[in-house]
Parts: sequence; C-alpha cells; structure tokens
Amino acid sequence: MLFENLNITDNFSSAINSLKGLAGIYAIKCTLTGAIYVGSSTDLGVRIRDHFFKSSNIRLRHAINKYGISSFIIIIVEFIEITSGSTTSSIRSLLLSREQIYLDSLFSTLPKELLYNFLPVAGTSLGYVHTSDTKAKISATLQGKVPANHFQKGDKNPNYGLVAANAAGVLIYDLEVPSNGDL
Repeated sequence: MLFENLNITDNFSSAINSLKGLAGIYAIKCTLTGAIYVGSSTDLGVRIRDHFFKSSNIRLRHAINKYGISSFIIIIVEFIEITSGSTTSSIRSLLLSREQIYLDSLFSTLPKELLYNFLPVAGTSLGYVHTSDTKAKISATLQGKVPANHFQKGDKNPNYGLVAANAAGVLIYDLEVPSNGDL
C-alpha cells in the first residue's frame, strides 16, 4: 500500500485515518534523495502521523523540514494481524522481528546516508554512540543549566508550599522537654 502527495491535506488525512488501529511495518521514503526510514507499530496511523509532526528521529525530522512533506511517501510494507488474546509482549515481539528483516536488508544494501534509521537493530537504542561533535553540542547546550533533577531546598524547590494530592494528614505535637532531659 502506498500513500503519496502527502502535502494535500485530504491525502494525508485519508492515509492516517485508513491506518488507524492497524499494526504493521511501514517505510517513509524521500522521493528526492531515496533515503528511507523503516519502523513498526501497533497503530500505524498514530505512529506515522507522529513522524511528520513530532518525530523524535532528528534525521527524519530535518529531512521533512528541508524537502517538505510533498517529497515523502508512506509505504506499508506489511500488515500484522492482531488476534484476540494476543499479549502486548507477543505483538511487540512479532512486530520487531518482522521489522528486523527489513532493517537487515536496508543496512546491508544502502549507504548510511540513505538511512534515516540510526541503528540496525529494531526497537533498541543500545549500542548507539554519539559522535564527538554531537557530545560537544549537547555539552554546550547544557552549559550553565541546572539539571532538572537537581535537589533545590526551600522556596527554590518547584514543589515548595504544595501538598501532594495523595498526602496523608500529619499531626504535629509540640512537646515540652524538661530541662533535665527526662520525658
């Protein structure tokens, strides 16, 4: 199944709506460069829409911004039937094993420049190592910033003065301690 002319709102919407709730393996291909991304999802419509509007894959996101949505096509490589009683784990395992077949083929035949996928292994970022240039950019971006999990005391803590919704009542007693220290 192929979806093209994605710059036409009705075409894009039709593609996303027709794929909602369906599981399978998909490819997003730039028709200008031939570069391709392969992925899998239990909801193709939602996942593909996310690629075009809030992709976490920076290569794909930059390419969409550079070449425009009209330069991309969506290819449904394979649908996966989800039967009742299937566990989330078994569905994910099946999707990733099928995706891996296509990734193996792409990584063995295409040069790295034509792949939007960062890693040759489906469903994991294990083994990915940032380049020195990327590490320097990350470091520069974080320079002078306080880590989000940095412990801040008192009124500098963003939760200062707030009471958690699930907080239990606490009774506080003011005990007077005799000067000899005996209670």
